Amino acid sequence: DMAAREGKVLKTGDRWKKLDWDHLDRLQRGSDATVSLRHNASNVFRKNLTPSDSLAEALQYIARIGKKKANPKITGFIKVVENAKLDDVPLPLLLEGAASALFRSSASSA
Repeated sequence: DMAAREGKVLKTGDRWKKLDWDHLDRLQRGSDATVSLRHNASNVFRKNLTPSDSLAEALQYIARIGKKKANPKITGFIKVVENAKLDDVPLPLLLEGAASALFRSSASSA
């Protein structure tokens, strides 16, 4: 069944962990968006983005705020991305879906 397959992809998809902050800004975003970072059950930090804003900078910014105010363990690319959403879609899922294209784009720009 489709939901079970998608759930499996979510659990096993880890190619995105080989990406880095630079790749976040290559993720296609055509409109305004909200990035959120969950530090714990009572602390979710959000930042609104326009298409020209840097997703990487926004995430690192709310990670710093959350680190001070909520949970000092949410730090580093993988930890931050694991706890982040873009317009309520888990960021690892978006990155995993785009990983092949992102790897290609970084290879061609290197």
